[in-house]
Amino acid sequence: MVEAGARELTVLGQNVNSYGADLAEAGVLPSGGDGPFVDLLAAVARLPGLERLRFTTSNPQSFTRALADLFRSEPKLGRYLHLPVQSGNDRILARMKRKVTVAEYRERIAWLRAAVPDVAISTDLIVGFPGETEAEFEDTLSLVEEVDFSFAYTFKYSPRKNTPAARYEEQLPEAVKEDRLARLNALQDRLTIRHNLAEIGQIRPVLFHYESAKAPGFYYGRTEHFRLVRVAANRDLVGQVLPVHIYQGNKTALLGELT
Repeated sequence: MVEAGARELTVLGQNVNSYGADLAEAGVLPSGGDGPFVDLLAAVARLPGLERLRFTTSNPQSFTRALADLFRSEPKLGRYLHLPVQSGNDRILARMKRKVTVAEYRERIAWLRAAVPDVAISTDLIVGFPGETEAEFEDTLSLVEEVDFSFAYTFKYSPRKNTPAARYEEQLPEAVKEDRLARLNALQDRLTIRHNLAEIGQIRPVLFHYESAKAPGFYYGRTEHFRLVRVAANRDLVGQVLPVHIYQGNKTALLGELT
């Protein structure tokens, strides 16, 4: 793919950072060192011509300190990670069958920020899971503010056929779920806007992904922090990493100009 012109690769998996764990256990892959997934990323990063390397989705239960440390030593990984947490309350996480506690999630965040102090972190959050109390929902709000996510994918719980949670008796009213989702989104919007406005005046390297189909001459790309940037240009920018001066920002994107 790199030989064909790709400049950024995303390694994809349902729990991508557990790659190779079963093979290492079976003795097919070496079990020493930093682990099969860290070894894989390091090998891919060495490909000549590759500008950036990302991976998703990373499950916190399998996220290791060695993986966090790789962000420090490998600049192609950039300064961004998506790390889903779903809830800020341990009882709800256990009911969701999530194999991580809030304290363990905080530990992973600390590893990342020790490796890359300005790392941008996004997450997934579900509100209104069956039995979630107001206090437990407020634990999620507190964690969101504490971690200071750059952005989040937020959802209200909805039953899915044949899932254990759909059979729980403590289903919450839609009005409660809607209210909690609105409050969560209001908080995350405030954080996202603050992060984006803080970019004004910065010069960031941007990898340009595409030209706008609706507005030719406007190109969109991502910073190392995965923030979307729009730039006007009279030449093709796709596939190039170029320095961009950020002069404006809103909830969804940054506006910049080539330096």
